[in-house]
Amino acid sequence: MYIAKAGRNQKKDSWKLLLTDWLYGHKLLTVMAVCAVFLAVWLWPVHFAAVDPGDVESIRLFDGNTGTAATVTDPQEIEQVVTSLQRVPMRRSFDLSGFVPHDGTGLHVNVKFKDSGREYGLEMAGNTVTQNGFRYQAYSGELPYHSLKGLCPQTK
Repeated sequence: MYIAKAGRNQKKDSWKLLLTDWLYGHKLLTVMAVCAVFLAVWLWPVHFAAVDPGDVESIRLFDGNTGTAATVTDPQEIEQVVTSLQRVPMRRSFDLSGFVPHDGTGLHVNVKFKDSGREYGLEMAGNTVTQNGFRYQAYSGELPYHSLKGLCPQTK
């Protein structure tokens, strides 16, 4: 009984050894495959605000260019804002300036949820979104930047 078990383990170990030998022998192919997988994951489309509009309590918009702010609490307007953000697929950008602190310009969008009270925030500038230090670009369609910015009161 012990011999049969050792034989099976030896067979499993031989597969591991064969796989390790193959990967070691094909280093360039292995590195290229890992890079291709990383690039595919990096460029895979991302949708923001993948939430139910009914779960949102309020949306706070702050225009960093003018210093004005508005809070959207009407359920119909919240649904319109959330669905307009969900409509546009985004891709991660290779622009690493998203790691540098921002100068405060752009439109800051903070979504507050009803049940948990947690907030979801992002910064928009044209078709670019910065969230958690990463920058994303719209690649199909346009972000509702101007229509959301229009919700903030105008300064005189």
